[in-house]
Amino acid sequence: MNTTWLALLSGFCCLMAGRSAGSQEVSAVLSSDSSYYREALAGFQEAFAEPVAAVKLDQRRLSLSSIAPAVVVAFGSKAALAASATRAAMVFCMSLGAEIPERYWGPTVNIPSLPAPAATLAKLKEIQPRMTTLAAVWASKAYEDDARRMRLLGARMGVSVLLVRLHGPEAAPDALRSLRGRAQALWLFPDPKAINAQSFEVFKSYSWANRVPLYAASPGLAERGATASLAAGYNEIGRTAARAAREILDGKFVSAKIYPERTEVTINSAAARNCGLEIPKQALAEAKVLP
Repeated sequence: MNTTWLALLSGFCCLMAGRSAGSQEVSAVLSSDSSYYREALAGFQEAFAEPVAAVKLDQRRLSLSSIAPAVVVAFGSKAALAASATRAAMVFCMSLGAEIPERYWGPTVNIPSLPAPAATLAKLKEIQPRMTTLAAVWASKAYEDDARRMRLLGARMGVSVLLVRLHGPEAAPDALRSLRGRAQALWLFPDPKAINAQSFEVFKSYSWANRVPLYAASPGLAERGATASLAAGYNEIGRTAARAAREILDGKFVSAKIYPERTEVTINSAAARNCGLEIPKQALAEAKVLP
């Protein structure tokens, strides 16, 4: 067991020493002190409505104890990878496509930061009603099921979804050359193995030059020039994680993946104009609109 995992397990034990049996059932682990993780943790605590021990991976603990939680809730990919070494049930979120090792004890539940495939397609059709072809772009294995579900559901909704799996961000130019004239819109999964600062600029330049709307799963990318973003708010992600943890404790069946119910839409008006996209008034009314 490496030092990070050792520190994590020790942190759990020190935080829970002396607490009541009920409060030992769940512990939260944060990859860092990022405001995004803290906002998600706040949502979790509000929804769970009971005290929850929390530890950040940069905290160092020196001793181990036999005390362990029934459920670990991990915020961020580093926390998820570390928590996967525990023998507790695990709920993880904000992991950005991290590939979690196969676990043989307790449920392991993923809370994605993006809407379910059906909800994603429905929202995209609200923004771009005439869209009949869409290229879905990703690289990590973690997003493959969602991409394939989008293709299946798209066929039922009159949208042909082209699957574009990159071998890395540097593959973006070749992928876009192969898509020229084939896709009326692009959807970028929140996958750092496919999308970094450089590859996003490649996708944005293609979008603006070819009048092809570009959609992403991060409001920050809408601010940087994507046509629109569809994503769950951090507080909503935390609240969804709380529901999953509660269901595990109650002995209920829990799906391996639970999507947040609420989707925040951000529309970049300048990017939409550059693509020649006229967005319906109803879609604009329900979104955060950037100038």
